[in-house]
Amino acid sequence: MEEMDMIHYLKTVLDEIYEGVSICDRNSKILFFNKAYEKIENLSRTKIIGRTEQELWGTNFGKKVMFQGQTIKNERIVYKTLSGNEISILHSVIPYYVNEELKGMFSIARNITTIDKFISRTYALQKELAKRETLSLGNGSRYTLDDIIGESFQIRQCKEQAKKASRFSTNILISGETGTGKELFAQGIHNQSQNSQEPFVGINCAAIPDTLLESLLFGTEKGAFTGALESVGLFEQAGKGTLFLDEIDSMPFSMQAKLLRVLAEKKSRRIGGYKEMEIECRIISAINSDVFNIIANGKMRQDLFYRIAAFVLHVPPLRERTGDIVRLVTYFIKKYTEKLGSDVTNVEQSALEAMLQYDWLGNVRELEHVIESAIIIADNESNEIRLEHLPTHISMVKEQERGFPQEFTGSLHLEENLDFHQLVRQYEETLIRKALALSSGNISAAAKKLKIHRNVLYQKIKKLNLKHSIN
Repeated sequence: MEEMDMIHYLKTVLDEIYEGVSICDRNSKILFFNKAYEKIENLSRTKIIGRTEQELWGTNFGKKVMFQGQTIKNERIVYKTLSGNEISILHSVIPYYVNEELKGMFSIARNITTIDKFISRTYALQKELAKRETLSLGNGSRYTLDDIIGESFQIRQCKEQAKKASRFSTNILISGETGTGKELFAQGIHNQSQNSQEPFVGINCAAIPDTLLESLLFGTEKGAFTGALESVGLFEQAGKGTLFLDEIDSMPFSMQAKLLRVLAEKKSRRIGGYKEMEIECRIISAINSDVFNIIANGKMRQDLFYRIAAFVLHVPPLRERTGDIVRLVTYFIKKYTEKLGSDVTNVEQSALEAMLQYDWLGNVRELEHVIESAIIIADNESNEIRLEHLPTHISMVKEQERGFPQEFTGSLHLEENLDFHQLVRQYEETLIRKALALSSGNISAAAKKLKIHRNVLYQKIKKLNLKHSIN
């Protein structure tokens, strides 16, 4: 390739990359300005090329880089563009040599104005939230383990394990599908612990940009970067309490390495600071995927996994504890009739049966949203939730999809003095008898129809005294 062709080729490449690139001669006169830099400056390169940086922006990076030998790497600067806009950029300025003779320098810049504004808004929100004590327990949490609704074997066992884990300062990993209530368990464990009066601080790792996550966790010293104010990180805020890291498997590996160091040494240091602080809080983490797959799928460092998962708590999905649906429906109807000022108090039999048959891939959170929506639709039309008030994908569920009929009769009336334990027991017994009948008494086949584990079914059969129904 001829030299002129190569130059044209390189210019084309530089015009297509995301970062702004400029090239200056040894007198700081601009020789090249790519399209990305035009976008940053909001100005055509024809008005830039041939002029010096001192003339354009009043800066003198050329002197610092070329005559003092100070290469600039990833420096944050805030300045006004020629069009009058104040922006933040992260830039590097590097000298260029040919046969050891200094020929000029080149600059690589990325516009981070949006990120800086996001950081500022987040810090402001953080300070505002710190001033308020709106949460019912006054320690940054709202729920205890007793607030978790359910009397099924699975949820009772989960709550019992959570109570045992709360007695120790061991780091805990909570696994479970979206909407199962992992943060409720995290708050419940904190409020069951000896340090329940200490703060509960939570963050969703998937919702925070990588560039912001480190400063939120560890805090910053004033002047750590341009515009940075002194801020307290979440580790410091948690004190001797609990730091809850939701969706921790979404954390980038570079951040995982820094978190591992903090957990191993029990010390943290603010960005831009030198003083190390003792870390005394317990870490409770949560993941939406299977515990055994997060390392195999390359989502987490193995050494970090063993640090955060000294105790693993699995929260079962709603489809594995269908006996809790009636109680949850009752709770959410009461909650939203009070909140919305509605007269809806009942659930029609066919609507309840549809909800009992549905798989609830969104779990308890989906059920709550469905009830709220149904009450809004039914309001001023009916005092009960009917089949037509439910989303189509729930109302059209057929009994054949489960492989056996549902025999629940009667409507659910909140004003009546119902014995929920007895109601759930009767309904479970009906389902299990039908599943066993359709499976000729084979537990494994019946468990498959019910979509629950064989051991869970056997425990229910034993509890309901239905051993005569099995082979």
